[in-house]
Amino acid sequence: MKQILLIFSIGILLVSCKSNPSPLAKSEMQRDSIKVYYFHTTIRCETCMAIENETLWNIETLFPEQYKAQRISFTTFNLDEEAGKKMAEELNVSGKTLLIIRGEKRIDLTDDGFNYALSDPLSFKSVIKENIDSLL
Repeated sequence: MKQILLIFSIGILLVSCKSNPSPLAKSEMQRDSIKVYYFHTTIRCETCMAIENETLWNIETLFPEQYKAQRISFTTFNLDEEAGKKMAEELNVSGKTLLIIRGEKRIDLTDDGFNYALSDPLSFKSVIKENIDSLL
């Protein structure tokens, strides 16, 4: 019985060690990752919701491998909540904003989102693709 427990414990240890990247690998992944942030308020119009939905949909469909591997992430923040206020301050955001960030590069797609997400989703898709491609 003790041998079975020992073998089982070693197996779990080996599997868990292989699946967890080293701290260095994690920091490299974070530095190399593309982060897409959408800041909104509690009261939202149809366009605001379209920006969020279309951005996420485009990331998931245009970059499925990178999204699944967390090389591209999408996060929304409510500016009326404490976490949203804190992140907005950290990124120097003052209102509804759509940002793509990789390292020191920062692309503001807020105007494109409001211009295209609801009325011309195909143009918005092109904008998302072009800007994320430029960071890959």
